[in-house]
Amino acid sequence: MLNSLARRKRILTVLIGAALLAWAGNACHGAPVLDGEIQVMAKVVPSVLLTTGGAILTWNGLAPGENILEDAIDLTVQANVPYSLMIQSDVPNMKEQPASAGPRALKAPLEWSREGLPFAALSTTPAVVKTGGPTGEMHELLQISLRQMLGMDDLALENPNAAYSTIVRFTLSSTI
Repeated sequence: MLNSLARRKRILTVLIGAALLAWAGNACHGAPVLDGEIQVMAKVVPSVLLTTGGAILTWNGLAPGENILEDAIDLTVQANVPYSLMIQSDVPNMKEQPASAGPRALKAPLEWSREGLPFAALSTTPAVVKTGGPTGEMHELLQISLRQMLGMDDLALENPNAAYSTIVRFTLSSTI
């Protein structure tokens, strides 16, 4: 009986040892693999890009009557959203620069037109040149023509270094 009890004790010890080894092995190597995931969210900001053909436009040889400068200003628009392109000037009637003692201004405002549309007077209030977009990777080329109406009361300047001048401002903005 002692022999049988000792034998059972040894078998029980071996079984407990095997169970402990199996449990330890699973805990270290065979543990279930847990996956984790994360959702990535991104917001694309509205982007608009306006490029002008240059900073200074010299227009020589104006005379009384209608003076037109076709496709005087090249504008390139690129946008990833719908956009609005506006035009305005703080001084629609060109003024003498550099100013003399009694600076002169042309009687009629400078006028603008986009690709064959009727001319409109430049104003201190922004006017729509074009709405459109998005352009995507492509760009949109716009050409602005200018017209200046002169009368005999628009005087030629005596100073050879002076000219009539104004700043034309273009503003490109997202409409969303």
